[in-house]
Amino acid sequence: MLNDQTIQELLPLYARGEVSEQQGREVDEWICRSTANRKMAEQFFRLEQLCSLAEASEKADTDNALHAIHSRMRQTRTRNALGWLKLAAAILSIPLLISTIWLSSEIRKQDSLPPVQIKSTVGMTTSTTLPDGTRVWLNSNSTLSYPIHFGSTREVTLDGEAYFDVAKDNGRKFIVSTGNMQVEVTGTEFDVEAYSDRGPEVRTTLVSGSVLLHCTDAEGRFRTVPMNPGEQFCFNAETFKLTRRNIDGPAVTAWKDGKTILENTSLEDALRAIGNRFNIEFLVRNQALLSNRYTGIFSGQTLDVVLEHFKRTTKIHFDTDLKGADPDNISGRQVIIVY
Repeated sequence: MLNDQTIQELLPLYARGEVSEQQGREVDEWICRSTANRKMAEQFFRLEQLCSLAEASEKADTDNALHAIHSRMRQTRTRNALGWLKLAAAILSIPLLISTIWLSSEIRKQDSLPPVQIKSTVGMTTSTTLPDGTRVWLNSNSTLSYPIHFGSTREVTLDGEAYFDVAKDNGRKFIVSTGNMQVEVTGTEFDVEAYSDRGPEVRTTLVSGSVLLHCTDAEGRFRTVPMNPGEQFCFNAETFKLTRRNIDGPAVTAWKDGKTILENTSLEDALRAIGNRFNIEFLVRNQALLSNRYTGIFSGQTLDVVLEHFKRTTKIHFDTDLKGADPDNISGRQVIIVY
């Protein structure tokens, strides 16, 4: 087990994805250990995001600036020694100058730059504002990718769960791509859950406004399905089945405010919400338990406290002993048996 000092030294590498699998697990456990640890990790993540943007901007603008200087050098080969010294000083000061400009004002980005990638680690949520003003909240262990500069279409890619408050822009569509489905909007609030490592399902919940779901049916035909507020659609990319149900939007999206709200919620949905928050895989041994329904609000409690609530209020038990578990159901996350 790594000590706190070693963990803190690993945080910058962890934020860049440059740690071993074992180190990553130990950092995850350290982050979930206390609120102070989560806040410290979140600061490192945001700093890494800013540094990534700065490096991308600096590289693009430095290349352009050097090209201009090289052209100028070819035209000024007859300058005296003092002139060459001034030119050399200008070249050396370019990175510092660009960094200063980036910190004080918005820099025009190039379309050829790699996309910006925002990540939230286990047990944490994070938020960001996209170039068009759209606000996004990422649930635990989620990744959002988007271009530095939107073109005629505002398209982002999601792996995990995110809540979007889309800025209105009548001239440009906003599209969320998950790999298995696309969600198209013009100005609205909605939630998309699409963890690539947790099965083939994509869940979309509309809070306000309207969206269009784009998916493919079993015959390979492209489908477009409109949604109304208060609806949730679940698309299975293996069976191509699309199901609809009415749902309490605030309960589904409460995670962005650090809460888990259960309002006559089925055990299946409750475990899904808890699993997303704490990066847990639940294996239900007793299928009869799935008909149980729960009501309650959790805000900032640890996983142990949440599970203890279930044990006290119902005849349900949890165990981390994986003996007899189907290994095909285990995705690499911590696994808890429910019986």
